[in-house]
Amino acid sequence: MYDEVVLASGRVTNPGAGSVEEAVRSGWMQRLTVHDQDAVQRQMGRLHRGEVEVVWGALEYRIPAVLLDDRYARRLASAYGLEYTGTVGLLLLAKRRGMIDAVRPLLTHLTREGFRMSVSLYQAVLQSAQEIESVEDHQA
Repeated sequence: MYDEVVLASGRVTNPGAGSVEEAVRSGWMQRLTVHDQDAVQRQMGRLHRGEVEVVWGALEYRIPAVLLDDRYARRLASAYGLEYTGTVGLLLLAKRRGMIDAVRPLLTHLTREGFRMSVSLYQAVLQSAQEIESVEDHQA
């Protein structure tokens, strides 16, 4: 997964890749190696190697929860009894814990960089983050 997020042809390319690289360098995050590459290979199909390795790595290292956005990857995680959240859930958690002031600018940046989410999910997230009024408030 690290290679998928941080590296592409040996250079940092993805939004936030530098932050992930620094988190690993500082010891805040760890890179783990999935040992059973045969199992990873058998699970690949609709999923990229990185997504399968996140699930299989969690199983190998007995990590109960994973960060996944892809619907099929979440289904695989769930089939193996893993909890999961996605990027949006992580942003909401960060706001609730006071680690970020607002979700909206980060969501806007993500969508501009190619992160896909429906308009209805975007609005629901902003409402959950208390950064938008409810639909009922607009109808009153």
